[in-house]
Amino acid sequence: MDELDDFGDGVEDVRQSLGSAGDMARAFAGEMSRMRETVSDTNREVRVLSSGISRGLRKSFEGLIFDGNTNGGMI
Repeated sequence: MDELDDFGDGVEDVRQSLGSAGDMARAFAGEMSRMRETVSDTNREVRVLSSGISRGLRKSFEGLIFDGNTNGGMI
């Protein structure tokens, strides 16, 4: 009977470990979801910044080439 009791304790230990592993997996999945949102937001902000820089450079070059404006399109 002692052997069965020892085995029962081992099963409970495994059950607790699996429960803890499940909790960790859920926490990890939540963190990954938040990271995905952050990366998506950052990507959107980078596109807006890139577009703004592109427009500014285009205006500066057009001002320099077509209008002879040498102050970078700034007045």
